[in-house]
Amino acid sequence: MGVAEYQLSHLIPKDLQSQLPSIEDLEKELKKEVSYAKSNQKKREHLEMLVSKLSPQIFKKEKSLPVIKEIWKEVTYKLKPALEKVLEPEKELFEYIGVIRCIDGDNAEGMILYRDLKLYNKEIGLHVIMETFKNAGSKAFSISKVLRIKLKESSYTLSYNSATWLTKQYHESFTEEELAAISARLLNLTLAEINKKLKQIVG
Repeated sequence: MGVAEYQLSHLIPKDLQSQLPSIEDLEKELKKEVSYAKSNQKKREHLEMLVSKLSPQIFKKEKSLPVIKEIWKEVTYKLKPALEKVLEPEKELFEYIGVIRCIDGDNAEGMILYRDLKLYNKEIGLHVIMETFKNAGSKAFSISKVLRIKLKESSYTLSYNSATWLTKQYHESFTEEELAAISARLLNLTLAEINKKLKQIVG
């Protein structure tokens, strides 16, 4: 028995000494805690590995009315504002610039509380309208661009004309990077057409 252990046990009444854990018992408990900590760490690492291997199919959603409503919200509160923002500088050049939401090709800007959304809807669109270039006189022109979100059975695609720009599963929302890329790409096409028309006017 060490000196410190002897001094400590000497100060404790004999009737309590038998109730206290021994040094060996304390060492065993400490080893158990260390063992549990190592085991928990291994289990956590294994858990992270399993989570990383989860297939998107597990979260796959099929087309449904709630899913269509979520896509509509994405278009209304994310994609449409992103397009309006990137087109802001061109508002000085045209009499009117607007981004109009559509359902299956029909204007849906007046829709209230999703009541016009139906399970059979096949497409949600954004129609960019730039009416009457101000400084072209009698040769004034307008620009029209349409982005189409086609609603498939388990995914949706965003396209312009016949080119698909993006394909996503229904459980996936637009990321900030995707919104920026879509807006920049549409702006590029729009500016190219404006320049082309002005070049034809100027000669």
